Amino acid sequence: MSWGLSHFTGMATRFMQQYPDIELDAQLGDEFVSVQEERYDLVLRLASELADSSLICQRLATYQHIACAAPAYIERHGQPATPTDIARHRCLVFCRGTQISPWRFNSGQVVYPPIRMQSNNSLLLREALVAGEGIALIPEFLVTEDIKLGRLVPVLREHQSPPLHLYALMVKMPHRPYPLQLFRQFLRQQLSHSPR
Repeated sequence: MSWGLSHFTGMATRFMQQYPDIELDAQLGDEFVSVQEERYDLVLRLASELADSSLICQRLATYQHIACAAPAYIERHGQPATPTDIARHRCLVFCRGTQISPWRFNSGQVVYPPIRMQSNNSLLLREALVAGEGIALIPEFLVTEDIKLGRLVPVLREHQSPPLHLYALMVKMPHRPYPLQLFRQFLRQQLSHSPR
């Protein structure tokens, strides 16, 4: 949902302007949908990895997770030097339902952060992050501008987290409708030129 609201909304509008005769039906949500059973032409899914399936899968973009905090938070609480230091901080944590996602680092360390706030929406977490309410491990596409403007400061720079990939998923079919081919091509072009 957060990627859709922050990135896809503009792409959808540009696609409609470029192709005024194509009807676009776009549904946004964080729930897992079945491409085959629910008969979607195309599903965009953000994931670190995908399970094997019979679907056509194309990776469109890759984003990093960034651990960051507002300068005001760092002034009050300092910043962690290692992932284990997270235990002494206030954290803003993404969750699905009651399932809290641990913070994973490429070094193999897995940290269950102490929760100041949890939410199933990263845009909500970003607002609390900029307000100085804690540290978050958040996709870069939501905070790149905040970091450039100094509203947020990356922490744990030497400890990368696994990337997040944006995939396009489709059912295999002998003849793909031309509007769908145009839409896939348009997405590839937009994402290859979009700022990270």
